[in-house]
Amino acid sequence: MPNGARWPVHLVEITSGCHFYVGWLEFRCKNHIYHGDKLIFTLVDVGIFHVKRYKTGTSYPPQGDLKMLAEDEEYKERNSLDVVG
Repeated sequence: MPNGARWPVHLVEITSGCHFYVGWLEFRCKNHIYHGDKLIFTLVDVGIFHVKRYKTGTSYPPQGDLKMLAEDEEYKERNSLDVVG
């Protein structure tokens, strides 16, 4: 999520595969993730994922996520471009 907070989430393995378990509900609630939201998990390091969220029915992150990124100086520095015309 754009705020960079870390959330410990444990996995449980059952016959249908691995599923998020302990800590997932708190992560969902604190980040306002709802049924139908699309999440993309990018592996950053062993057991650490960066999560991007896209709202149901759109191809865009929620406005709040975009606003947080726009205010993040480190993010702006990493993702700035020089366009020459």
